[in-house]
Amino acid sequence: MRPVLLFLAFAPLVIRAENRIAFRDIPFDSLLRAAAREKKAVFLYFHFTGCGACLQMEKTAMADSSVAVWWNEHFISFEVNTLTDEGRKINAAYGVEMHPTFLFLDPDGRELHKITGVFSPQNFLLQGQQALSSSNTLWAMRARYEAGERDPDFLYTYCYMLRDAWQLTSDVVNAYLAQLSPQQLDEERNIRFIYEFCLHHYKVLIPYGSPAFTHLIQHQDRYVRFFPADQVDTRIVWILSTATWNAIEAQDRERFDELLRALEPYDKGGPHSFREMDNRITGMTSSRHLVAGARMEFFDRSSDREAYLRARKDYLRLIRKDASELNTYAWGTFERSEDPEKLKMALKCAHRAVRLEYAYAHLDTQAWLLYATGDFKGAIRQGYKAIEQAKKENQDYSETEKLLRMAREKYGKNWSPSNCWC
Repeated sequence: MRPVLLFLAFAPLVIRAENRIAFRDIPFDSLLRAAAREKKAVFLYFHFTGCGACLQMEKTAMADSSVAVWWNEHFISFEVNTLTDEGRKINAAYGVEMHPTFLFLDPDGRELHKITGVFSPQNFLLQGQQALSSSNTLWAMRARYEAGERDPDFLYTYCYMLRDAWQLTSDVVNAYLAQLSPQQLDEERNIRFIYEFCLHHYKVLIPYGSPAFTHLIQHQDRYVRFFPADQVDTRIVWILSTATWNAIEAQDRERFDELLRALEPYDKGGPHSFREMDNRITGMTSSRHLVAGARMEFFDRSSDREAYLRARKDYLRLIRKDASELNTYAWGTFERSEDPEKLKMALKCAHRAVRLEYAYAHLDTQAWLLYATGDFKGAIRQGYKAIEQAKKENQDYSETEKLLRMAREKYGKNWSPSNCWC
C-alpha cells in the first residue's frame, strides 16, 4: 500500500478550493498542453519550504477570494518548490534566484511577465491582469526599451516593473534620469525615485558625480520632507564609500582626496542601518572613522610605506578602546594579508580586543592569528578557550574546531588541554 506520507509530499502546497488559487497536480511537461486546451495563460509560483515571504503571500494575496476567483478563471497555476529535485530541474530553465517569484507564460511557453516579492491582494491582482495585457507586460516593455524607446514616462514605469521583477539595472535608471532637467529633479516623484533607486539591493545605481547624486547631496532638506534624515544620510554614505573604494583600487589620488572631503561630514562615530522602502532593516554600514580607515586602505595599496604606517597608526589610535573595531581590523588583516609585520600588528589588536571584551568572536580571531604567525601551541590553547566561550554564548564553533585540527597537525596530534599552561 502506498504510504500516505509519499502522497502528501507530492500534494500541492495550496489546496484546490474556490477561495484559493488552485494549483494543478499534473506533470510539468503537460502544463502547456493543458493551457492550450483550456485557452489560458500559465502561472508559475517559485517558492521553497520555510520561505517567510512565500508563506506571507500564501496567507494573504494568494488566499484572497477575489484574487482566487479571477486567477482560477484566467490561469493554469503550478507551484515549483526549488528545494525539491523536480523543482531544481524546472528552475534550471528559468534561473529564479529570489523567492517568491511569480512567472507568467503564454500557452506556447513564452514568458510574459515576472514579479518578485510580497504584494497586497489588490496589487497582486493588478499584476495578474497586467500579465494578460498586450503591451504592458514586462517582456513587452523590454522589447520597447531594446527597440530604442526612451520616453521619460515609459522609462519611469519600466524601472518600477524591473524592480518588481528583481531585474533593475543602473542603465535603465540613468536613462530615465538623463531625460530630466534640473527643475524636474526637484519634483516630488523624482525625489522619491532618486531616493529609492540610488541604491537597489546594496548596488549603487546612481553613482557619485552624476547630476542626480549631486542633487541628493546638495538638497538633502528636500529629501527629508519625505524620508527619514538618517536614511538619506545612509544612502549618501553608501554611495560615497563605494566611490572611495573605487578610487582606492584605481589609486586615483585626486578623486580620493575629493571623496574624503565629501565623507568628512558623515564621519560621525556610529553605524548606519539601511532600511528598505517597506521599513525593514536589511543592512548596516559604518560611519566610524571613515576618513582614517579609507586613508589607511589607500596608502596600503600604494608604494608609500611610510605614509601607510602613519595612516595605520592614526587609525589604530582611534579604535584602541573599541573591541569590536579592533577585532574587525584584526580579522580583516588575517583574511587579506600574508605580510608577517601586518599579521603581527593584527595579533596585537586581537589581544587587546580580548582584554577589552572576552567574547567568542574575539577569541576565535586571536586563535587564527596565532596560527597564521606560527604559534601553533598558542592557537590550540586559545582555540579551546574560544570553543568554551562559544558554548556559553550558544555560537557555532565548527570553524574553530577546524582550526584546532590544523594546529594539532602542525604542533603534534597528541596535544590536549591537559598539556596547556593556560
